[in-house]
Amino acid sequence: MQPIEELAVDIAVETQPETKHQMMHLDICAYALSNKLLILSDVPHVFSQAEDIERLALKMGQALLKESVEEWQSSAFSWPGALKNPHFLGRSDWLFGAVESYIGRLASNFTDAPMLVLAGNQITQLIDDLPESSALKQYPTARIVSLPELYRIPELRKDAWQAMQASFFRDKR
Repeated sequence: MQPIEELAVDIAVETQPETKHQMMHLDICAYALSNKLLILSDVPHVFSQAEDIERLALKMGQALLKESVEEWQSSAFSWPGALKNPHFLGRSDWLFGAVESYIGRLASNFTDAPMLVLAGNQITQLIDDLPESSALKQYPTARIVSLPELYRIPELRKDAWQAMQASFFRDKR
């Protein structure tokens, strides 16, 4: 048996991107509707009204697209999820990469760039903090309060509806 030699090597570690806010935990639900609309919403860590929120997202998508939603899927994203290495938990570049990859998989079947609805402060802040070169920054985007807030406080729905209409259909009037 030959002895194992260990060699010292210099490893270049890239600095992480500058962010305005440090996000340590993120839970979102995503709804991909008719391969046209993608709704990303903050949800509380422990959440029991998933079916009601799903119905709200479907109704909202159907009204926004002005057609029945026959094809849709929902999924959840949690950060840090199963990641346990404390060195990477605070690295926003890992979070950015995970979110971009997640949204990319959801939108992979879309024929055009999706209309993106960001519902909630955390997901909105995260997308705003992405580098300008990110593909997600190129999507037509509406920013509204989270779907659980819209469900609990129906008075907020009118403002959310107006924000979505202004973001997606301002030049089609």
